[in-house]
Amino acid sequence: MSQTIYNEVMTASQAWINAFNQGDIEQCINTYTETATMRVNPIGTFDHKNKIADFWQTFSLKHPKELTYRNIQLRILNPTHVILSADWQMNIASGFITKELWVKDHSGKWLLAEDEFSVLAQHDALPINHPSRTALLIVDMQRDYFANGKMPLTNIETAAKNSHALLTHFRNTQQPVIHIQHIFKHVDAPFFQPNSEGKEIHPSVAPQPNEIVITKHKANSTLATTLEQYLIEKGISQLIIVGAMAHMCIDAATRSLSDKGYQCTIISDACAAPSLDLKQTKINAKDNKALIMYALQFAYGDVYTTEEWINAYTN
Repeated sequence: MSQTIYNEVMTASQAWINAFNQGDIEQCINTYTETATMRVNPIGTFDHKNKIADFWQTFSLKHPKELTYRNIQLRILNPTHVILSADWQMNIASGFITKELWVKDHSGKWLLAEDEFSVLAQHDALPINHPSRTALLIVDMQRDYFANGKMPLTNIETAAKNSHALLTHFRNTQQPVIHIQHIFKHVDAPFFQPNSEGKEIHPSVAPQPNEIVITKHKANSTLATTLEQYLIEKGISQLIIVGAMAHMCIDAATRSLSDKGYQCTIISDACAAPSLDLKQTKINAKDNKALIMYALQFAYGDVYTTEEWINAYTN
């Protein structure tokens, strides 16, 4: 039963999105109940279907399109009431949906009884795939992973060199750059200890004052961090991912971001990994990284070398 309800609400939600992107505002309006309430932060509250209609008809004059939902969550309250929450993005704005209350009427049709969402940022009217919506995500390129650090990785210098080449490109094209810095909370951590030199971002990819640095304490860059908030605010839809370690934090970030609806591209030779030794099994660094790249390419994103990506997207 729950899966059926889930499928029905997702179908109704997607139909609303499709109508919106096709400019069929009347169909969108007709999805609301007569007594529906819509709260738009920070704009205001619109009670009843006629007031909601006025809002959407006025908003449509701004030519919104390419609406997408990401990180969708459904909570089934009972067989006729479901709450949907998500992040949203379109060509002219982005934000998040706190609550869409979908209710099933006597005819079996799912309608919106409550709609509460926030507009976090407004953007120039640019397509979702515009270069300004693509960010370089540099994960954990910190001193402890380099020579004389507490956890030196195989071919980290090559990964740093290629990361620097991509960083230079993104700076030259004025595209967003995001630095992730892993700092463990405990002073006895094996590496990236608080107040240590090893936790500092390596000089080869050191952030500039206008580039954001997001601190994390776990492998997953989206867990208990401001990364998703930043992506929503900036209207970012695509991520070019580099850094370390390939089998751990690169893997965790890519899977999480891909599952949330972001288009991910991993640059294999701008990532580094260690050799692994688990009981009787030994895996060298090259095979370790190759296995992770294969798995990510299979289901979570595209994998390029630095040269392949630069040739494909800068020429």
